[in-house]
Amino acid sequence: MSKKIVNNLIYALSLVIVIIIFYELFTYVDRSLLTFVFHHPLPIFLSFLSLLIFCLIIAFIWSFIIVSFNGRMNLISLMTIRSQGEFGKYLPGKVWNLAFISYSAKKKFNVKTSRSLSVSMIEFYLSGFILVLTILVSFKSYHAFRMALGGVGIVSFLFLGYYFKNYRVFLFGLFFSAIAWFFAFLGFYVLVFNSGFSFSFLQTSGYYSVGQLGGMIAFFVPAGLGVREMLIVKLSGNSSLANCVILFRVLCIIAESVRYGILIILRRKYAS
Repeated sequence: MSKKIVNNLIYALSLVIVIIIFYELFTYVDRSLLTFVFHHPLPIFLSFLSLLIFCLIIAFIWSFIIVSFNGRMNLISLMTIRSQGEFGKYLPGKVWNLAFISYSAKKKFNVKTSRSLSVSMIEFYLSGFILVLTILVSFKSYHAFRMALGGVGIVSFLFLGYYFKNYRVFLFGLFFSAIAWFFAFLGFYVLVFNSGFSFSFLQTSGYYSVGQLGGMIAFFVPAGLGVREMLIVKLSGNSSLANCVILFRVLCIIAESVRYGILIILRRKYAS
C-alpha cells in the first residue's frame, strides 16, 4: 500500500514538473509557429523524414544486439516490439518502455527479461556516450574529448566487448548510434536553419546534445518532456527558439508513430 502511494506521488510530481516546464515554454511561443508550418512544408517534411530514419535505426540497433545474444530471430518482429514499447516512455516514471519491451520480447521470443533490460541499458549508454562526445567537441573541449574517447571509450570497448563475447557487436552498436544521432540532430538543425537563426552547425549540435542528454537522465519526467526543450532554449539564450523545439518534439512523436505503423505492415507481410 505504501509503495503504491509513493508511486502515485512520483507520478503526480512528474506531471506537475511537465506542466510547469511546458507552461514556461509556451510563454515564448507565438503565432509565427503556425505561419512557419504553413510556409515551410519542405523543411518540415525533411525534418520528419530524418527523424523517421533515426527511429528506425534505433529500433534496429536494439533488435540486432538481441539477435547477437539469442541467435536466429525475426528482426522485423523485434523492431516492432522495440517500437511498440517505446510509447511507454510517455507514462510517468519513464521506465515503462523498458518493462513493455522486456515483457513483449519474453512473450514472443522467450528472451530473458534480464537480457532484454541489459541490452536496453547498453543502448542507452551508447547513445549517452555519443552525446557526451558531441558536447565536448561542440564546446571545443578537445582535451576532455580525447580523454573521454581514449579513457572511457577504451574501457567501454573492453568491458562491453567482453560482455557481448563479440567486439564487433559493440563497434556496430557504437557506429550506428552515431549515425542515429546524426539523423536526429539533422532533423532539428533543418528546423533551426530554416527559421533564420544564426547558430552554426557545431554550436547547434552542442545545444541539441545537452538537451537530449538532460532529457535522457530526467528519469521521473515522461520521455524528458519539456526538459530537453527548456535546456536547449536556456542554453541558446534565445527564447524564440522555443518554436523550433516544440515543433521538433511534435515531429518526433509523429515519426515514432509512423515507424510503428510501417513495422506493423512489414511484420504482417514478411514476418511469421
